[in-house]
Amino acid sequence: MQTSELLTYLEREKELVEADIRRIDALDLLERVQRGLAVVNLQLVRQEGMEVLLACEENLTRWKPGDWVEISLNGHWSTATIAENGFSEILVLLHTYFEVRPNTVITLQSNKSQLLDPIIQAVRRLEPGAPGAAFLDLLWGERQINPQQFGGLVLSEEQLLAIAGQLNESQRQVVRRGVRRPSLLAVQGPPGTGKTHVLALTAQQLARKKQRIVVLAHTHQAVNNCLNAIRALDPQLSVFKIGEALKADGLAESIPSLPYAEFQRLYKQKKRPEFCVIGMSYYAALIHLGLRTTGFAPTVVLVDEAGQIPLTYGLAVGTLGAGSVMLFGDDAQLPPIYHPDLDRDPLSRSLFEQVRQMQPDAVVALDTTYRLNESLSNIIGTLYYRDATNSSFLKSAPANFGHRLHLSLPTHTAAAITRVLQPASTLVWINNMTPVLCEQENYLEAQAIAELVATSLAAGLPAREVAVVTPFRRQVLAIRQALRERLELVPKELIVDTVERVQGASVELILVSLAANSPEYLRQVRRFLLLPNRLNVALSRARAKAVFFVSDELLEMPPADALRSQLAYLREMSDDYLLLSELI
Repeated sequence: MQTSELLTYLEREKELVEADIRRIDALDLLERVQRGLAVVNLQLVRQEGMEVLLACEENLTRWKPGDWVEISLNGHWSTATIAENGFSEILVLLHTYFEVRPNTVITLQSNKSQLLDPIIQAVRRLEPGAPGAAFLDLLWGERQINPQQFGGLVLSEEQLLAIAGQLNESQRQVVRRGVRRPSLLAVQGPPGTGKTHVLALTAQQLARKKQRIVVLAHTHQAVNNCLNAIRALDPQLSVFKIGEALKADGLAESIPSLPYAEFQRLYKQKKRPEFCVIGMSYYAALIHLGLRTTGFAPTVVLVDEAGQIPLTYGLAVGTLGAGSVMLFGDDAQLPPIYHPDLDRDPLSRSLFEQVRQMQPDAVVALDTTYRLNESLSNIIGTLYYRDATNSSFLKSAPANFGHRLHLSLPTHTAAAITRVLQPASTLVWINNMTPVLCEQENYLEAQAIAELVATSLAAGLPAREVAVVTPFRRQVLAIRQALRERLELVPKELIVDTVERVQGASVELILVSLAANSPEYLRQVRRFLLLPNRLNVALSRARAKAVFFVSDELLEMPPADALRSQLAYLREMSDDYLLLSELI
């Protein structure tokens, strides 16, 4: 593979982003807010050094970790980097220190994504013989995979049983292959199949055998989850998180979190063990380990959420210099976000997809879900997880095979609400037609969802076991407003957001709100609404029940392609069908 093609793609992406910024500059602030390019009236939650956590009432942006933004503090403009972008909270890293006070007037708006510059720099260094060149050859099938390298382990069945307790056969296969230190391995982990546990066990065993492990992920929360799982397996192992304090939310107290410069200083002074596990975001690793001379050289890199990392960004994993790279992810779930003008480019694919395409023998799948009941497992497996014989390989574990949502509903519950929430139905389809056609906001649908949520909570279902997802930020606002009108207090644990927010989550009840029912608008957004990866993530969050609010118009809308047939299959497999008017 010639790096010139990769550089051409990245330079083109940079040109497109810069052109977008020029167009943004021509808009007034209100237009930027409405188009999801700015957020106003932000409030300080807390500040730790350069990191600032901000609360917002309305956030229509789709900023991702690593994006640069402009930040205004009482009218003084500077730049910052997005660390996490939630619906109601945004975590930013200031580039210049300011003490942010509670009464500060704060605005954020889009800026050029400077992340492209270090990516371009890393790709330019991928010359023959340089760190990363071998990884590039592996990704394009120009080099054979080495299934075992120096320092790898061979585990017998007895040894595996002693260290891991109960694992299913697919998990045992992955651990056996992973601890041998293959030059490349890709582990597909469908929903609830124990991907993080398998990653943690592989990391623990290799670290015990004096390997230097780096765990990377697209988000800091995913990094924290992996490190917590490793720590739970081995309290004595040296585990560190590279990042600032605000990025350590949810990280086990026994895992130190420190800036990379501090870790590097202590490591060089031999005040940190030579063989350890460190976790960091992919973007931090690229800058700290890939582009700088450092005393810490990993021998193994484990990448979580590899299905969400763009190929052209993921190439830089090779610059870390590790002889073994293992990818954990699921290319049937949320893909990376690409610029619309590059969406159909052959290089617009995830790092995981590239391995599946060029090195299919390096891909191994986990096949037993401990989340989904039999009904949901069969539906999702048929749609998204097929083996070489075109049959579903996903199966439900015996413990959750017959799991259903059992609620003690209040006696005054309306008949239609009772019907939707009854335990016999796992998948419910509700035709969301309304008297006035809707596009990105459907308030009658939002009211019905609020009623279902309120009834479930009144019946004793914990708020953390309910999630509402929708593709439109405007519908998020409508649902939140309907919930405020229906409930005295909306629980903070209740998730109401776009599907990106629930990637990795698991709840008893998921409600999916597609909102749109205008035929003309549905034609415009049809491909977006029917993206199989998004449908998969939405449906597979539920352990017991999924309720879909969808317009039947989508089933009739030409062309009759694979996208429409997947939705038609969901409709066919649903246990019940109602009209939205029956619920309101």
